[in-house]
Amino acid sequence: YLENRFTRFRDQSDLPDYILKLRTYAQEFERLGTQIVRTRANLVVALPTEFQDFRVSGQLARLDVDPASGYSAWLFVRADAHWASDPRMPLVQEAVQRKLGASSGEVRIGVYDFVTGQHLATQFSPQAVAAAHRRLVALLKQLRGKI
Repeated sequence: YLENRFTRFRDQSDLPDYILKLRTYAQEFERLGTQIVRTRANLVVALPTEFQDFRVSGQLARLDVDPASGYSAWLFVRADAHWASDPRMPLVQEAVQRKLGASSGEVRIGVYDFVTGQHLATQFSPQAVAAAHRRLVALLKQLRGKI
């Protein structure tokens, strides 16, 4: 389907590269052995009641069921070697856990890197999630002071 959609592009010079990236993505996904639950799943980060006038949200590229470990939530990146240190990632993991009613050990967060052609995933500890929440609350306090 997507290969056919690519043929509608006015500039066809990048088409072979896009098709290769798409095929690599499909092969990597198949290698994972997971099943897609949902694509483009919207998430909302739970905030303390004092910040209910704020909304922190985002969208997953894909949410999978992993028979071996529970769930895997995926975002797409391009050559981001530091994705696991992004402070959003533990918050995304927690938002997925809440959405699914899953425990902290049942959800992995990861990326598919279109440059390297790899799925990379990790699982953040409850302490890492709590630290990310503290950073978020500090940021929201700063924003509130400027509004």
